[in-house]
Amino acid sequence: MLVDPQLTATRASATVPVQVVDVPADTQTDGTLDVAVTFTGRGATTRIDERAHWTDRHVMWLEGTRGGERGCTAEASFDGVPVPGELVSCSMSRVRQAEVRVYHNVTS
Repeated sequence: MLVDPQLTATRASATVPVQVVDVPADTQTDGTLDVAVTFTGRGATTRIDERAHWTDRHVMWLEGTRGGERGCTAEASFDGVPVPGELVSCSMSRVRQAEVRVYHNVTS
C-alpha cells in the first residue's frame, strides 16, 4: 500500500482468496482474485485534533488523535476488470493515536 502524507492519493492491491459457489449445480471452486484500488484526494484537508480525558476512583485515561482527513474518489478493479457503479461516500485519513491509562488505588 502506498499512502501520500498529503492525502493526494492512496493505492492498494492484494490477491484475495475466494470461493465460487454454484448452488443449483451444488459445486464449489476455490481460487484467487487480484484486487487493486486507487483513492484520489478531493477537496480541502480537514485537520483532526481530538483529546479525551476520563478519571474515576481507579483509573485516569487519556486518549489523543491528530492528523488530517480529506474527501476522495475511488477506482477499483478485480482481475484487471474495472468495478462498475457509483461511489456513495469516500474519505481518506492519516492520523497518529495515543492512549495512556494510569491505575491507582487498586489493591493487588
